[in-house]
Amino acid sequence: MTDSWRTRLEQLAPDVNATFGRFPLAVILILLATVVFVAAINEFVPPSDELWWRIVAGLGTGAVFAAAGKFIAESRPGTRIAALVLRFLVPVLAIAAWQVRSTEFLVPWALPAVALLFLSVSPAIRPGKRDERRALEDRFWWINQRAVTTAAVAGIGLLLIALGTLAIERSLELLFSLRSSDLFYHWVLPIAVILLGPVYWLSTIPRLADYAERDLTEPDFLTRAIGFLGQFILTPLLLIYALILLAYGAQILVTQRFPVGVLGWLVLIFVVTGAANWLVLHPEFIRNRPLVRLFRRSWFWLTVIPIALYGLAVFLRVEAFGLTDERLVLIAGGSWAGLLTIAFLLPRFADIRLIPGLAALVLLVFSVGPWNFEQGPRLDQIGRLRASLATAGITGPAAAPGWSEEAAAKARSALAYLTHSEEGRNMLSGLVGELGLEPVAAMDLAALMSRLSIPLPRDAEIPGDRNRLVRAPGEVNLAGTQVYLARLQFGEVEVAVNDTLGLSLRKGDLVVNSGRPDEAIVPLSVWFAGQRQPISDPLIRFTYAGRGYALVVEELNLIGGAGAEQIAYMDATLFTALAP
Repeated sequence: MTDSWRTRLEQLAPDVNATFGRFPLAVILILLATVVFVAAINEFVPPSDELWWRIVAGLGTGAVFAAAGKFIAESRPGTRIAALVLRFLVPVLAIAAWQVRSTEFLVPWALPAVALLFLSVSPAIRPGKRDERRALEDRFWWINQRAVTTAAVAGIGLLLIALGTLAIERSLELLFSLRSSDLFYHWVLPIAVILLGPVYWLSTIPRLADYAERDLTEPDFLTRAIGFLGQFILTPLLLIYALILLAYGAQILVTQRFPVGVLGWLVLIFVVTGAANWLVLHPEFIRNRPLVRLFRRSWFWLTVIPIALYGLAVFLRVEAFGLTDERLVLIAGGSWAGLLTIAFLLPRFADIRLIPGLAALVLLVFSVGPWNFEQGPRLDQIGRLRASLATAGITGPAAAPGWSEEAAAKARSALAYLTHSEEGRNMLSGLVGELGLEPVAAMDLAALMSRLSIPLPRDAEIPGDRNRLVRAPGEVNLAGTQVYLARLQFGEVEVAVNDTLGLSLRKGDLVVNSGRPDEAIVPLSVWFAGQRQPISDPLIRFTYAGRGYALVVEELNLIGGAGAEQIAYMDATLFTALAP
């Protein structure tokens, strides 16, 4: 860039040169992410190809790691090699990780959270001892407080841009009949959100050399306002809720009734909010307030029993129904909460940087390896299914099954989880082959239950139930439409299959792409008239846009009286023919 262009750019946007000079790779990656995103939504590249969205996510994650590497370089100028690796190699690895589609050893969707948490601790990464550690904690709080504040300002600015864009676009169309939606929504808004917002935010983050101790002892108005929210709103609410959880623990001991499944999320939100409040109340100017002193003395002791209840609730759910991705997230959250409580109950290890630091570490551990958030539950569920089959005596094609209700319930639960992902269906296909059984053409729940001789639940076998119809076990002839698309649950509200196809129900009929010019209605009255409990003919075939589809119905929910029922809800698996 010539000196004249630099001068003009500096006059128009004074912070651009400084921001690019400080975070060059981060800005470049953000710019590239913007270019790819705009190209994808404007269909300059195939919009349905997942590759482009993975590239955008990888570039964004890499930009965050690149910024973190710059902070480490500023905070530890003597570690040039480590800083270079973090600034340049780690972002490249993050971009590459997003291109790995198999989740057997990696789940890339957790990496952005890992990157943001790592970014928060990167300005004060070294451990330090005593006074140095306290100084590092203060600097960590100072820069994160400013980063979060300016991020909120950037978010408000982007919201105003979005509202202004909407107002201008609507005004041009209503007043002058000028259709400008593509310009504003496919160009202006994406560039503002993906490029200008993040670059502006980077420009507002102060340099570490600008830190002054008086910022924590003589706070400005905004810091005092945030401290007020923590002291007089969050602190009383958290203390009251802690007492409620303690009372619930006492109730469990008295009644011997164990916690319900929702308890895990309630406790996790409680602990996360408390940790955030601990960060808010860190500055010296607020620590000596009576309510704050009470909170800081008692908080981590008050979390011990709720975390124990949390662990018990998650254990009971896993014991009964096995691991799922949601339950593994709860296990990761509980691991973070437990480690954090232990660290803060031991004064030697108490350090506010552990709050995001441990979270980043736990997320990373559960993101990489065969125990990750997606593969770990699949391995657990296939193991539970094998154990149930062995208990029922199904060891080969000639085995005579002897199912107990408990073993059948565990097998159905494992099958229901595994059939919802391609990797899970591959595992099931391998299991069927290992048992020497014939391959299953439609790798769905009902067909697999039939092949593995797993009985339906008792409530699905009640004759005459016309409020809920369940598919009978058995294979379905999908000849010509064997390509799996999705498992769908839908009613009157349309559910999108992909960018070009959506299904819904209207007065008991199937509607394809409801409300659009190419809407099609598939009558279901003749098909439905012959159905009983269980559904004996679950296959609905239809053609749309010159392509054949097959809908395999798993369950129907009905409304209306006898003789006038209509389908109100459908749980079904959609297949299609190979693309012409």
